[in-house]
Amino acid sequence: MFTEMNISVSLKNIKNSKMARKKRKILLHAAPFFTMTILSPAEVYKKETYGFLFSFSNKNIINLAYPLQTPDRLFTYIREDEKLNEYLKKVAGTFDLTFVGDFHSHTDGFHNPATLTLSEEYDKKWLRNNPGLISIVLAINSKWSKLKVDIAGFYYNDSLDKIEEIKLIPSTKLEKILKNNEISFSRIYIPKQKKDIIRKLKKNKR
Repeated sequence: MFTEMNISVSLKNIKNSKMARKKRKILLHAAPFFTMTILSPAEVYKKETYGFLFSFSNKNIINLAYPLQTPDRLFTYIREDEKLNEYLKKVAGTFDLTFVGDFHSHTDGFHNPATLTLSEEYDKKWLRNNPGLISIVLAINSKWSKLKVDIAGFYYNDSLDKIEEIKLIPSTKLEKILKNNEISFSRIYIPKQKKDIIRKLKKNKR
């Protein structure tokens, strides 16, 4: 059972280079983080999870992750209903929720290790068709009753014609929860001047 597994969230280190410091930064709150990494994958275990990311009028902050419940799904694919998707975004907009991107999982359903590698046919195509929007990818692997979830965010920088990785910065509450539970989160970036960066993200609503 999924609930009996030893769950860890682990990702690659981000090097503190000049290039890394220029990466786009997104503030990630606790609720959407656990919806994406734990609750949504648990519901459709071994199949792909997919959902929307919303913000309260600030595209630098993820306040809500909503997993889509009705689409047909397989291990590596989900069949979307575009009309329904647009309707849901419209409903969210009436409550001042701004659509900022999506999230989906890569699973080990065919006994191959899941990775964060973006597919050309679906992942990269979606990013190029939606410049500026965020796509968070989860690589979900399970073995011997242990679950490992890797997470990374991407967006298409149209000015550079390049898909780039995003620095995911945990909210203070999320950082505290992860530390207290001894969960590794090395691809979630915690800057030294975190308070200053969060303040800038909140002010910059573009």
